[in-house]
Parts: sequence; structure tokens; C-alpha cells
Amino acid sequence: GLIGQASHVENARLAEAIGTFRKRDQAVRFAMHVAPPQELEESLVNQQLDIAIGYFWHRVAGLSYRRLFSERQVICCGRGHPLFHAGPHVTFDDLRAHDWIWRSYPVPEELASIGERRVTAIADNIDAATVLILSGSHIGYLPTHHAEPFEQRGLIRVLGRTAFGFDVPLHLA
Repeated sequence: GLIGQASHVENARLAEAIGTFRKRDQAVRFAMHVAPPQELEESLVNQQLDIAIGYFWHRVAGLSYRRLFSERQVICCGRGHPLFHAGPHVTFDDLRAHDWIWRSYPVPEELASIGERRVTAIADNIDAATVLILSGSHIGYLPTHHAEPFEQRGLIRVLGRTAFGFDVPLHLA
């Protein structure tokens, strides 16, 4: 199981590991499933999955977790958003004054950084969050590797890359 939208570098490393494993044991059959973290953990507990890679903010009894890598999260807005053409120094007040897209699962690493905000949309995956951000109606967090192609095309602006970003640890469960 995978949380989805890992960086190309991390996906390449995973593909290499699968290739190496397959050379060792040809009797293994792979079934890949992309889902939100809680669903991945439930599938592990229910023995529907053998392993999962994702962001797991708590620890389920009976599962073991091994940290694999971190993923940088940054606040983004779409081209039609009022902050897209704002000056270079975006403040906490600027961020709190706009509608947010939020994840359907907790992100403890970020909780205290900005404080109260107006959440008007929820998404359980990065693709859904990206669509809402690209609409120009919401701001929200995206992984840097996911935001970069949109940023290069002038469709997304990263707001306060160093001031407001945070790292999320991804684990093998």
C-alpha cells in the first residue's frame, strides 16, 4: 500500500527495491493499492496488505514502523488567488484571511505554526488538494516535489517556502 504522490526520487528507489526483491523470489505477486494513511493501517491490521508506505501520525498496536524519508510540505496558492501576486513577504495574518484546503487526516507537525484558519475544503489525497489550490479559491499544503511542476508553469505560487514549510516523516509499516 502507498499513500500516493511520493517524489519521483523515492518512487524510483521503491521500484529499484521491488526489482531487486523480484530477482530473489519469483513466486511473489504484487498488488499495489493507493489510499489515505488510516485506510492503509486498517488494511494492514485486517491483513489485506502486507506492507504500506505512508505518513502515519500515530502507532497502531501490532504494527511496526520504520522511518524511510521526509517530505517537505509548503503552502501554495493558485494563479487566480489574491495572494498569487502579493508581495514577497506573506504574513500569518495574510494566510489566516483566506480559505484553506485541509487534509482529512491530522498533520501534527504543522498544527501550531499558523494557528486558527478558515478551512472550507477537505481532501484525502494530494491530487484533490491540488485541484482546489489550482482553482484559485483555496490555499493549502503540497509536497514540494508535487508543487514544483505547477510552479514552473506559473500555475502555483509557493508562499513563504522557508517560513511556513515543514517536514513530514514517511514510514514503512
